[in-house]
Amino acid sequence: MRCTIASALLLTLAALGCGKSDSSSSSSSSSSQKTPEEAWKAMREAYLAKDVRALLDTLCAASRKDLIETVGKENVERVAKSSPEEITALAQKLGTTSGELKSLDAEGFVLLILKQVTSDEGERKKLEGTKWKEARVGVNKAVAVTIGPDGKEEKDALVKEGGTWKVDKKETERLQNGGAEELDGPVAGGTTTPPPSTGMTQKTPEEAWRAMVGVIRSRDSKGLWACISRKSQKAMTEGDAAKQIEQLKGLPDEQLEPVLKEWGITVRELRRMTNEEIVIASLAAVINDEKMREEALGSTWKGATVNGDTAVATTVKPDGKEEKTALVREDGTWKVDMEETQKLKD
Repeated sequence: MRCTIASALLLTLAALGCGKSDSSSSSSSSSSQKTPEEAWKAMREAYLAKDVRALLDTLCAASRKDLIETVGKENVERVAKSSPEEITALAQKLGTTSGELKSLDAEGFVLLILKQVTSDEGERKKLEGTKWKEARVGVNKAVAVTIGPDGKEEKDALVKEGGTWKVDKKETERLQNGGAEELDGPVAGGTTTPPPSTGMTQKTPEEAWRAMVGVIRSRDSKGLWACISRKSQKAMTEGDAAKQIEQLKGLPDEQLEPVLKEWGITVRELRRMTNEEIVIASLAAVINDEKMREEALGSTWKGATVNGDTAVATTVKPDGKEEKTALVREDGTWKVDMEETQKLKD
């Protein structure tokens, strides 16, 4: 459901909403969030009741801190720099007074905007029609699966804090962008959660290649980033690459929006993300490209030539042509060397 708390916050907090915050709303309902299902239902109940404080409390500590220290703080600073006329106009738009607006702290602004999130009738209708299905539970992480009114599955990432399940909005966003589920330890049913695609099994060039294919198959941008060598990651986020990222951030919104739509982020998010986060987001366009996916998933392993801590892997594409990939061994794990791979292609 698009209106799960994590996605709704990220979509709506991109700009100031309407309505006054209700600082007298009931406190967190987390006392009943002893299971993922209870946590999701508490989140749904707070949303539909427009209990914005309880809604904020259904988020994990890291998610609450992120919203308050970025969105909330940013808007407090904006008001502090605004002219009296601008504050008056903004107060009228928000249905409050200039004095009340100027008195809001960072958390108050987040609560104010949550009023807009919970007042959207279209999103409320979707949430009302969403039903619980199941949860895949690890030790301190879980994925809640629900069915939206359109019959499609949606996922929310949860973490356990002090015995209570809370929503992790960043992990939820990653799941909704096609990322692989990442749990910890044993899961319900006595099975074991497969480890995340972070190179833990990439002890040979072949395993490294198969790990990369695996994260492409699961559309896991974060996992794909983990398959890349530290040297290549640095080249993609520093120096000339950093300058290009700054130029990207400086483009007009209308130019950025079509590109960022493919990445699954907003212009506002882009401008406060780190270089690494931006590159990881951009990988979504790569792993979602159908031609690229068909080629990667249809390729077969042929062999590798190893020379100490470097190697060249050879695979065969669906059209029968060979493809060369350069690898480097870091701390016993093989990773892709992007620069050397490009030289092989050139």
